[in-house]
Amino acid sequence: MGRTSGNRLKNLTGFNKRQSIALFLPSCYNLPMGAVADPMTGVTFQQEAYCRGIVSGLSQSDACDMAYDWSPDTLRKTITETASRLSADPNIIARIQQLRAAAE
Repeated sequence: MGRTSGNRLKNLTGFNKRQSIALFLPSCYNLPMGAVADPMTGVTFQQEAYCRGIVSGLSQSDACDMAYDWSPDTLRKTITETASRLSADPNIIARIQQLRAAAE
């Protein structure tokens, strides 16, 4: 069973997935998977997009779906599990705190 979260994300943001990611990190899809966005934070560009999605109010699963270029066959369970792992990562936690502090 595939997923339909792309439509769900569009309903949440008013943009499709590519447009949504461009709001958070315009060059994300032009870089190799796992490229480090900032050596100081230790997060990848995809993780940075995930963090920005969280700070903007997306759920963990929706932020993860938006930040990564998933196959259309990817199960929602896989995205949810990945989001859970990301949310437990100390670098991710620290980056989300930095972004929230900067937004205040």
